[in-house]
Parts: sequence; structure tokens; C-alpha cells
Amino acid sequence: MRNGRQQWRAGLVLLVLFSGGACTRGPSLPAPSLGPLETVKAAWASNEREDWPTLLRLVHPLALQEFRQRQIDMMSPRQLTARDSLRDSLSEDRRARLVASRGFEDRFRQFYATRVLGLTSLGQVDSLPADSLLLRYLRYTHAGVKQPTPDDHRPRFLGALQDGDSVAIVVLRTSWPYPQDPGFTTTDYVTVRKYAGTWRIMLDGGLVYAQSGFIFTFNSIDQDDFEKGTTSH
Repeated sequence: MRNGRQQWRAGLVLLVLFSGGACTRGPSLPAPSLGPLETVKAAWASNEREDWPTLLRLVHPLALQEFRQRQIDMMSPRQLTARDSLRDSLSEDRRARLVASRGFEDRFRQFYATRVLGLTSLGQVDSLPADSLLLRYLRYTHAGVKQPTPDDHRPRFLGALQDGDSVAIVVLRTSWPYPQDPGFTTTDYVTVRKYAGTWRIMLDGGLVYAQSGFIFTFNSIDQDDFEKGTTSH
């Protein structure tokens, strides 16, 4: 995901740090000859040209499971803590903030489900397989990007560090075109794991997840609609 291009004007960054889930569907295996670094480069290239079948072949099934579970958790209302449930123990200001934040979260969930995932209800996310959810997400994020990434802003793959026979980390650095800081760069790490004799990516390194978690941004039209609806409530 090109998260450098997708900064919310409202400054809202959603960090989702859940894990778990289950889904074992997946496309055919990628070529076994690709090493960790080549696998990551192939994944980034397929993402750039929106070649989703190739990208899916390079994703580890566990990464798909985790992505699906995150989407399910995002669509689930946040549970009250034991302290929150004790109304008399909360100040009036604290109760007001809880109500406001939950109203905002409810609206975000509904907006994300309909605009990003193309669902008609929050409950539908449970019935969709992981690869379908990932494709819906990727298509939405790419639809908001009008122009290809300039060559000098594409990530530079610095190398791979292998940890045993089944895990490797690929380091990449990306430059972002911020007018106020033209030299700004970020360094991220892509986890690559062996699966059925082939290297597969774990969707991190900025493709779907960055170091801080799952970072998502609405496109400009949806962001305007979301802000209008939020401020009117």
C-alpha cells in the first residue's frame, strides 16, 4: 500500500493491532526458485501494476488469516471494560467522551464496510474469505491513486537478513515527496516466511501494515463525506 500518499487531512490514523482468525483458501504456489529478496520485489511489482493473482500467490496464508481477522475485529463494536460499565464510577465528562468516541467508531465501521469493502452490512464480513477481503481493500486503496509512483519515490530494497531456514526480513527505504521536507525517508521491514517450500510475504513493510500497525486512509471524496457526516452528528 502506498501509505505515504494517503495522509488523512483530518489526521485520523487507524491502528489495529489484533491477531488471529482462520481461512485456508489461497491461489496456486509461486515459483519455488525465488529467494526472500526476489519474493518481496515481485510482490511490490505486482502491487504496482495491480496484478492481484500474482500478488496473492506471494502472500503467506497466515498473513491472509490475520488480515481477515483484523477486518472482522474492526467491524465488531468495542466492548465496555469493567470500569466503563460502572456508570456511577465515571465522571460526566468521561461518560460524554465515551459516548462521543463510540459514536465516531460506529460511523467509521459503517463507512469502512460500505465504501472500502463494498458490503451492505457489517455482518457480511464474517462470510467473506480472506483473499476476497484483501482484494477489496487493495482495489479501494489503488483506486484513490491517480498517477503512478515516480521512480525516485519507489522503495529501495536494501537487502535480506535470513533467520534460520524459514524466516527472513527484507529491509526497504522509501522517499516521500513532501514539499516541506523533500529529503524525508522511511525505513520499513518486510517479513518473509517459508510455506510449502516457497517464500511468502506477511503483508507488512508498508504494503498493508507498517511498523505502527494497520494504517488506512479514505480517498479524498470519501474522506469529505465522512467528515461532513461526522461533524453533522
